Amino acid sequence: MSLRTSALRSLAIFLLAAAADAQQQQPQESSGPPNPHPIERQQGNPYIIEGDRHYSRRQDKRVAAIADKGEIAAAVRAYDTASEAADSVEARWKLIRSLVFQGLYTDIDAQGRLAVLEKARRVSENAVGLLEGRVKRAEGKEFAGLTPAEIAETLRKDTDAPPTFYWGAVAWGQWALARLRRGRRLPRSWPPARPGPAHGRPDRLDLA
Repeated sequence: MSLRTSALRSLAIFLLAAAADAQQQQPQESSGPPNPHPIERQQGNPYIIEGDRHYSRRQDKRVAAIADKGEIAAAVRAYDTASEAADSVEARWKLIRSLVFQGLYTDIDAQGRLAVLEKARRVSENAVGLLEGRVKRAEGKEFAGLTPAEIAETLRKDTDAPPTFYWGAVAWGQWALARLRRGRRLPRSWPPARPGPAHGRPDRLDLA
């Protein structure tokens, strides 16, 4: 990936996250934009459903800020299997989210944490690539030729876009921190991304 593309994607995160936050604060209308994958949303990928069930139990048996490994590991396995579906962005952003939780909140050593966050980072690249593919098929455009505002606009109706960019940014940032703590330099292509205010905060256990 080029530095230009990384920078564009990083800037698009802020625009998408801000839009998602504004959308969450407004009443949802039943006549909203159509989902790009209505069949997947209506029927449901059984592995995504399984992953959601385990992810909702990620706080079970926790001790203080340390979560038990069992439920989140099961969520990761389910989402990983769901990600075998070639076009499922939902499976991928939920996998990223679970990997971030696994890396930050379970009793895992530094090397294991880096490996988990590295996987989350790689999955995020794949997920963003799938979003770009949707745009290319619908409008014949590639992200490299768009400004951050244009990327955000093209993905405005795609419900998978905000969580994909948000958790992708979290994965990149936490991976960078874990790498630096291990005394390793960052690659030159690392994007200076900051997560926005949407879809919860990854820096605390969500007790809601």
